[in-house]
Parts: sequence; structure tokens; C-alpha cells
Amino acid sequence: MKYIQSVLFLFLIGAFSVYGQGFSRPDWPVIQNGQPLNQPFAGGLNAPQVSEIDLNQDGRQDLFVFDRADNVVLTFIQSGPVDDPVYIYEPAYASMFPPLTNWVLLRDYNRDGLPDIYAYSDVPGIDGITVYTSSYSDGNWRFDRYEFGPPFNLIQYENTNGNTLQAYVSRIDYPAVDDIDGDGDLDIVTFDPGGSFVDYYQNQQVEQGLAEGVLVYELVDNCWGGFYESGINSEVTFSDGPGQCVTLDGIDLAATGRHAGSTLLTLDVDDDGDKDLVLGDISFDNLNLLYNEGTPEQAWMNGQDVRFPSQVTPVDLPVFPAAFEVEVTGDDRPDLLVAPNEVQNAEDLDVFWKYRANDSGDGQPYTLVTKRFLAEDMIDLGTGAQPVFVDYNQDGLLDILVGNTSRFQRNGVPDARLFLYENTGTPGEPAFTLVDEDYLEMSQFSQSGYAPAAGDIDGDGDTDLLIGEQFGTLFYAENTAGPNQPFAFAPVQAEYSGIDVGLAATPYLVDLNEDERVDLLVGERTGNINYFEHTGHNEQPYQPDLGTGNNTNVVGQINTRLPGFITGYSAPVVIDTEDGLRLLTGSEEGALLLYGSVADQVRGTMTELDASFGPMRLGMRTRPAMADVDGDGYLDMLVGSMRGGLQLLSTPMRTRMTTSTRSVSKIDYPLEVFPNPAVDRVQVDLRHWPFGKKQISLINNKGQVVRQVTSNDHRVAFNLIGLPAGMYVVQVEGSPGIAQRKVMVR
Repeated sequence: MKYIQSVLFLFLIGAFSVYGQGFSRPDWPVIQNGQPLNQPFAGGLNAPQVSEIDLNQDGRQDLFVFDRADNVVLTFIQSGPVDDPVYIYEPAYASMFPPLTNWVLLRDYNRDGLPDIYAYSDVPGIDGITVYTSSYSDGNWRFDRYEFGPPFNLIQYENTNGNTLQAYVSRIDYPAVDDIDGDGDLDIVTFDPGGSFVDYYQNQQVEQGLAEGVLVYELVDNCWGGFYESGINSEVTFSDGPGQCVTLDGIDLAATGRHAGSTLLTLDVDDDGDKDLVLGDISFDNLNLLYNEGTPEQAWMNGQDVRFPSQVTPVDLPVFPAAFEVEVTGDDRPDLLVAPNEVQNAEDLDVFWKYRANDSGDGQPYTLVTKRFLAEDMIDLGTGAQPVFVDYNQDGLLDILVGNTSRFQRNGVPDARLFLYENTGTPGEPAFTLVDEDYLEMSQFSQSGYAPAAGDIDGDGDTDLLIGEQFGTLFYAENTAGPNQPFAFAPVQAEYSGIDVGLAATPYLVDLNEDERVDLLVGERTGNINYFEHTGHNEQPYQPDLGTGNNTNVVGQINTRLPGFITGYSAPVVIDTEDGLRLLTGSEEGALLLYGSVADQVRGTMTELDASFGPMRLGMRTRPAMADVDGDGYLDMLVGSMRGGLQLLSTPMRTRMTTSTRSVSKIDYPLEVFPNPAVDRVQVDLRHWPFGKKQISLINNKGQVVRQVTSNDHRVAFNLIGLPAGMYVVQVEGSPGIAQRKVMVR
């Protein structure tokens, strides 16, 4: 996890990659299904785990969300009325947390008012519990690793033989950390390695008279609550009485349990002073509430609600639900949140059920409010998101086309699609509206993992589409509309050009060798990047054999696999910056890797400029898209990930249009551009400029120079025939400095 540590380090020192200016998060509005989304670019949710924390120390409890689908932290600030709160995505706090995987709970073990971290082991191959102690100062959180000592520095206990062992929690399970016995310190209950009985690790801080900041645990019960969970059906088997472990037919089952994963939530649902248990299982879609008929000191489960909460709408959440008790409705009563604890073949849209706690006394403890808490305010397309910027209606504004990996269906059939968000804003203030949930009707192919790319493949002046898919081939959609016309596609062709890169084809179209023909890069599951040079024949532009001509499967010697791993999920884009071409690629573990020496090192070794481009970890299987969407001269970056959503950043990377600003100042010098809008020709009036050579450039909204001339003349004209409609920038560089004017090309 070297790159995660690098990202964290960059945040702590206040720097952002190799650039002097930081990243920012534009607030571009998005309308979906007729409703504005409050936080469209929060990145989506798939398997959220939630805890309370007052992040900004304003006296109101905010939300810490860890999504195990991406191993990523999301932070939300409570806002609005106290009795009707809303939660605003604020990712700056997320960067302050240490790298975390699989499961996380925030609990205040030292009772200083600041939640600490209980998390899955950070020791490879060892199942256990890591603890971080929190502190807060001047708006910054700090988390220091609690030192438990050798051999693994995890929560440990001493068994009856005097051996030191790790407290066991598997990476699949979700444990409960709570004051089980009511003495004020935090205990742990979790399933044993066999998976059918619950171990109770009692915190000895109070029992031994230790300081509040000291953690010593003892395994005091390996059959807590006395019940047996088989994993074969959702009902559990109870023991005959308190202090007993269940037996069946006189056979002790303590060594014969079979179970693959469980989630636990302890809470006092019947207000009798002891801890009841909400149990989720990897084999089932429901939750089972076990009623504690014992005492805080001696738990005995002897009643169950197998379809909890059966009094209202029971949980029905494929697959492996986990429950959380968090107050999110502003009435000082803990509410119930439920989410999937699985990331494969699990529900990925209705992922966060919110039950409001009732106090009506009518026997209904909860009311189901929504199945998409927080997620309903985000762009969330299920699992996976792979965006590209296109101008589909040729109005000069860049739209967003996104492919997903799939959306969960109970019948198991893949539901991958292309989603089109039209830019309904202005050149300087983008805004987006979802206008098509199945663009090109790609769902008909029952494939998964759609990754779109845009470019003029056949040289006819309009933008075509290639769509990569999970099994390594490409779909081709030929645009037959002609230059400057809204997209119109011929029937989609499968297995385009015979290209097959293995798995997870992720294409990008770019003229990499600057021969005015669009070449093809394709990322793939193994982490390398393939290059298919345009042959010059528009009827058959790409030869599928990677050994033909200049074709290669090791572009720049780039590979996004981490050491020891066999998959990398590369996802390349090439961007034209003030410093020349740059290649940026996503990866399986989420880091965005930036390379230089692009054009001259396709078959050589490109220079790695940044192993973690961006201000924070954005998720897993990241796919970036880059363009100057708002025309401010800086590249905007849209990133999709496994969670099925999008995250938006304005980067400190300048487009080519500001190439000379490092040595020549930008000025507001007299500069006339006409006609504006222009159709086939635009003129630039330079009569107010001093005599001498001036470089005049026409730059598209991706920052690419599409026309350029050096001249002494007082008037220069550019031929616009063949250029896509859109917003362009005319840039003049001369002795006074640089001046720019926008021009709309129809």
C-alpha cells in the first residue's frame, strides 16, 4: 500500500503532486430523473460502513463512512436544522485518516470525547484488530497507532496456556465494539474462527483498575449468548439457559461450526439494560434480531426476529447485510442503517437503508425512510464508472458519457450501460442533466464493464465511439452525422477490428505519433497498456496483432500492478498540457499515475512524474477523464471507481493554451476576433499590436492546439472547415505578452 501512504503524506505536508497550485472541487450542478442532486460528485456507495464523529468540533455529530468496495473513507458534515439534519460531503477530512481496509468502527475507547479507530489488521495475512488513538487540534485530526507489542502489534490476549494470541476478526466479518457488561469500557464480540459461536473479549481496564488510555483484553467467553449459528439457515439455535453453550443431541458443536461470514450489531432494542444482537449472514438477505434474556454480565439469547424489523418493512438486501446504529434524524433517538457487507454480486443501488427510530409505543420500533441514504444525492450507476467527455449534440459544450461495470440484478444477468449527461450550462458554468440511461442501447448485449472512448477513427471529420468491455474486445459505433452535426450512429459493431486484449478493455483515442490520424491505446486487467497505431486506412485503421508494425502491449513500459499482484486495471488518457503530452492512467488499487516523455517513448520507457496524482485516494479501479470543461485554462478531471459514482476535481495542470505563461505575462491587450460565432472561417485583428512576430493559436476545449501560425501581419484568418462545433480560444503571444479571446464555432 505504498501509494496510499504517499497520498496521506502529501496531504499532511499540504502539497499536491508535482504542481505548485492545489486541486479544487467545482460545484457543477447535476439533474437526474428531474431532481437536482445535492452532492453529485461524491463518488457513489456500494458497501458503506458508518460511524458518528464530530469532524469540525461544532457540537454536531457528523458521519464517517468507510466503503469496503473501494477501501475508501468519505466524510460528511451535519448541516441544516438540528431536528432535520442534512449531510454535506466534505472530503478534506477523509485525507486525515490512516489507510484502512475491509472494516472500520469509530469508538471512543479512552473516553476523551474523540472517537478512536478499531479497524481490520494492517498486517498482511493476519486476521485481527488494529487500534488508532485520535487527537484533534486547530481543525486537524491525528491518529496514532496504539502499541500492543509483538508479534503483530494488534489487539491480543493471553490464553489459558499463557500464550499471547491475536484477538480474531476475519476480513469478511463486521464485529461489534461496545460496552457489553455496562462497566464503562469498550468490549468486543465477534465470531470465532469456526464461524458459528461468538467470542467475547472483555476489556480489563475497569476490572484491573487501569488508566482510561490503556487497552488490555481477555477472552472470557467463547460462546457469548449461548447460541449457535449454522450458516445453513437464518435461524439460530439457543442454549437451555444462561451460562450454557448450546448442544444438539448431546454433541458439543463448538468445533463443528460452518460459516463464511457474519456482521454483528449490539444494541438494547427492548430497553432492558442489556445488549441484544442484530446478526447478518453472508448466506442470507435478511437480518436476525436476537433478544438477550440474560444480564449485562451474563448474556443469554433466547428469542429471535428472523425478519428484523418484522413489525414494518423487513430488511431484504442481497447479499450479506450489516446493521449500524447511528442518530441521523435529529431526534436524539438512535436510528438503524443497513448496507451490504459484500462487494461481489451484491446490491449496488439500494445500498443504504435508513430506518427512523420511533417512540410511539405502538410496537413498531422503526419506520423505513429510504433505501438510498446519502447515495440518493450522488451520481451512482451501480458498480464501476468509466467516464469520457464528448460533445454529443455539437453545441460547443462538453457532455459526459459514462459506462458502468453492471447494476445488480437478482437473476445474475449483467446490466451494463452507457449513461449520457448533457451539459445544459454555459461555457463558463457547466451543468449536467441525465438525458439517456441506455445510450446506444448497449444493455442489449448483456456484457459488463463498458468503457467508452471518443475520436475520429475514420477520418470523416466527426467523432466516433469505441466501447471497451469486460472480456477484452471493443464495440464500434460509427458516427454518420458528418462534421459539426449532432451524433448519429450506425448500428453498433461487436469485436471491432479483431482486437482482444484479454480482459477489461479500456480504450483511449489520441493522435500519439502526430501524423494527424487517431491511434488507439487500450488498458487492460493485467495493468499494461496496448498501442495500436492507425494504419492510414480508414476502412481498417487498426491491425489487431500487437507484433505488427509499431503496435506494442507495453506502452512506455507502464504497468499499474502493485508488486506481488497479478492485476492492475490500467485506464489511460493522454492530455496536452503546457509542458507537453502527459499520460495519466487509473489503476486497480486506485492511484492515478502520471507520465511524461509520451510521444517519443511509446516503445521506450516513459518518465514517471507522479505515482499518486491528485489530492486524495479516490477509490479502486479508477478511470480518469480530462478536459478543460469550464474554459478557465486548467484541466478538469472526472474520475470513476468501483463504487459506481464520479468524483470531480479541477486540477493545477494547465492546458496548452497557457503554454507560455511561465515566461510571458498574460495581458488584456486589444484583440478582436470575428465573426463570433463563426462557421467556416474566423479572423483575428492584430492592428493594435506592436510590429513583430506573433504566434497565433486556435485551441479547443480540451486544451489542444488545432490551428497555429506565426505572422507579422495585422490580420490573420483560420480555416475552420472540418473542426467540430464548440467553444475555442484564440491565443496571441507577442512582445507585450499573451492575450486570449473565446470564439464559438458552429
